[in-house]
Order: sequence, then structure tokens, then C-alpha cells
Amino acid sequence: MPVHGESVQLGPWTGGVNYAVPAEDLGPNEVFQMENCRIGVGGEVLKRRGSTPFNSSALVAGQTITSIGEHRFSASSTKDFATCGTKFFEGNGSGSYTDRTGSLTITGGDNNTWVFANGKGTLFGHNGVSGDSLIKWASAGGNIAAWDVDSRFTTAKTVEFWDNRAWAGNLSSGVDRVWYSNLADIETFGANNFFQLGEDVTAVKRFGNALAMHTENSIHLLLPTGNASVPYRRVQRANAGTIARRAIQTVQIPEFGEVQIFVRRDGVYLFNGDSTQKVSWKLDGERFWDDLNQAQLDECFSIQYPKRNEIWFWVPNGSALQTEFNQAIVYDYIRQIWYGPFTDTNRNCAGIISRQLYAGGYDNGIVYNQDVGLHDDASGSADTAIAAFFDTAAASPRNIEQVERWRYLRSAYDVQFGGNYNLNITYFASGIVGELTTVSQSGDFDQIEIDFRIATSTIAGEGSLASEDITLSGYDPSIRVRYQNSSLDEDFKLRRAVAVYTPLGRRRKPKSGVY
Repeated sequence: MPVHGESVQLGPWTGGVNYAVPAEDLGPNEVFQMENCRIGVGGEVLKRRGSTPFNSSALVAGQTITSIGEHRFSASSTKDFATCGTKFFEGNGSGSYTDRTGSLTITGGDNNTWVFANGKGTLFGHNGVSGDSLIKWASAGGNIAAWDVDSRFTTAKTVEFWDNRAWAGNLSSGVDRVWYSNLADIETFGANNFFQLGEDVTAVKRFGNALAMHTENSIHLLLPTGNASVPYRRVQRANAGTIARRAIQTVQIPEFGEVQIFVRRDGVYLFNGDSTQKVSWKLDGERFWDDLNQAQLDECFSIQYPKRNEIWFWVPNGSALQTEFNQAIVYDYIRQIWYGPFTDTNRNCAGIISRQLYAGGYDNGIVYNQDVGLHDDASGSADTAIAAFFDTAAASPRNIEQVERWRYLRSAYDVQFGGNYNLNITYFASGIVGELTTVSQSGDFDQIEIDFRIATSTIAGEGSLASEDITLSGYDPSIRVRYQNSSLDEDFKLRRAVAVYTPLGRRRKPKSGVY
């Protein structure tokens, strides 16, 4: 029997998540809140992938991973590496590691994290810790060695390789200095080869044909002059730089070209070469950014994940006691939208190995493959289900004085073939008590080896779309829907939802003014 009414559609969710605005003021393509979900290329919301240990045993028992990465020595030689506790390790690309520390000094500690750069085949860098060795790694299968900088400094918090020179900033010889090596020689530093910015250097990062030198309150660009006596010209371009030496990425965006994206106290910013602008305003407010431990943001980190056009920002969400980076909030820099956070992912560093994202754990010596197919988080001894949910905008077809009678909700999703994966759907509003319904994501298709019947059942192809209706009840100008799955190894992929209602017109609220 036909239902007489009108409808409002929610999704596809191409606008990402918006924590700054009430649900009633969001567009139908925005998400009010979410955890452990990402937004696909078509605007669908799906459960994030899981994580699993890369190495079967701890690199150093009870110690925190302080760096991960992949280093290219030459066109034919590439190795992954990690630092943990007091050790530097070479990986074989499959989770097996060999100690390459030699006689050099490395101090363990959660905040003793490393920044490295590739100087034409030689890895070099430091962790900014006094007494620890400046290191270089010149060949696969060999130990690390001391990076000779002609005694110009003994510590460096940030390094880069640009214009065929090694660069180092925030140093023992001056926290406001940036030193640079001679041309084509990362171990020769002239007596006057430095720039002094007048305030603490927070990062040095190559940027097109320039080098960007960041402080919290400025960004300076170095531009080649072609003059051997005065090789660079310094120009200040912006009054807001990064606060976190490990939370700055250079990426290419169609609208802007090459940009730098970095963390500041009040959010994430973009630098286009001339000025900065905030790109994280949708994370503002008490529902996300205000909940972060601001005192620990200096040590937060990010990683560019080119495979998905994403930057993952690991942040400390919680009180001042939350010193670990326990959540990753994700920025899709091509579509310029946010999603997440990904919770229960306490990590201290991250790197890309063979195009895949890996992250380092706390106090366990474990490197994790952070984006694997199974929808659970594995520790090596047990698997933990991923609790994933998202809330739509509060659909309001007309204005807040217009009351609707809500009739039913149709949800469109991709059929899941891995098993009988259920999806919990809850609807609620200010004038409606929440009600939960559980639906199967097998659609109208019978599952093979469970209830499939020859000559009776319908076969679904890969990527088949199904829909399910649930009954709505209640009277309110708007309605919000939550989709949730917290089961082990189960997935979901929501495409859109349509809520059907009967318009009732304007209704005066009881006890509102004089009648």
C-alpha cells in the first residue's frame, strides 16, 4: 500500500564530518559525528580497516617505537628502518629487523622521536636529545655512523635535504638557527652557513623550488639566487607556522598546487607560498579540537598517505593526563574533507613502507601495519573489534516551526558477502525517543553455504547495492540517524538514506508565550 508523504535524502556524505556546527544546521552531505569510519570516493561511509603487528616479536621489549620509515639508497636498493629504545634497526620489508646501531648513542623515550632526510642516498637525522649521536646511514646491510657536521651543533630537532645540501634547525648552537652544508657535501658546514630567525625554529621543509623555515609565528622562504657568495635570499611570507616538527606535510592539491599542511595550537593550517589559512574549522569546538591536550600538541605527528590522498594526524584526545597520541583524524587533501577520528590506535610515529602506512606502538616494541583488510585491531595475541558509528545531519525538510510525522527510513548499502553482518540503526530527535533496529546487510540475497537454494535464491554480483526499510515514529521538525557496527571482522558501507515523512504544518509548542 503506498505511503503518502514526502522525503528528504541524507548522503552521499561528500562534505565529510563537521564537529563545529549543530546537527540541525548541517547539510545533507555532512556527517555530525563519527568514529572509526572513513568516507569513500563516492561519498559512502564505511568502517575503517584494522591494524596488525608487522614484527612478530618486540624490537626492544617494553620500549616505544620512535621512528619508522623507508629509505632509498639507490635506484636498486631500498630498506625500511625503525628506532626503538636505544637501537636503530634495518628491516627486510617483511617484519624482520636487524640491529644496525653499532657504537652510537640513542636514548629511548616517548618524546625522543627522530626526524630524518635523504641526502642523495644517505639517511641523516637526529632526535634533538642532548648526548645522542647525530647519525647517518649510508648503505644497506651496514651500521649507522656519526654524521659529521664540523662541530657546528650537537643536536637538531628538524632536518631536510634541499638544493643538494643538508639543512638542520633548532640546534644546540642556537634554537633559532638553521645551518646548511656545502653543496653536494652533507658533512661540511662553513663557519657562516646559517640563518638566524630570532625565534625557535619548529620545522624546515622543502617547498617547490624553495625551503620553508617555520617558527610558531612566521614562515620564511629561502630562494636560490644563483650567486655562489650569497646563495639564498630570505623572504618572510606568513605570520603563522607549525608548532610541531613532525606534523607538517608538503602535498599537491588541484585548487592550490603545492602546499604545506601543518598543525598549530588552534587547528590545522595550509600554506600556499604567500599566506596561511585554516583548513580544520570543521574540527573546531568542544566536540573535537577543544578536547585535545594542548600541552602535548608540540609532539603530535602526521603522515602523508598518497595511496589514499590522505594525511593522518595523530593527536592526544583527552585531559592533560593524555600524553599518548591515541586518535588519528584524517584529512583528504584532494577533496578537502575530514573524517574520523580513528580511536583505540595509540601510536607514537608513522611511516610509509611499500606504499602502505605503518605506525609505531608504545611500550611494546611493535610496528603495526595500520591499514589492513581485516576489520579488527590485532595485538598479536588477541583481536579487538572496531567499534564504528556515524551520525547523519538532523534532516529538517522545512523550518524548525514545521512539524513532520516521520513514517519510514530507507537505507542503501553495499551487500556484504563475508557473513551475516548486522547493522544497528538508531533514529532520534529532540522530540523523539531513540529507537534501535538491527538489519542484515545481505539484502534480499541468500548467503552461500548458509541459506542459498539452487533455482530459488538470487545471486548478487560484486558491488551490489541493496536497501532496507525501518519504520519511524514520532513528531518533530527534524530527525537524525546513527549507523553502527561493533562486531569483530564485520564491515559496512552506507551509500545514502531517505527519510519519508508526512507534513503536518506549523504547530505551536505548549507553554510558548501567551495564547
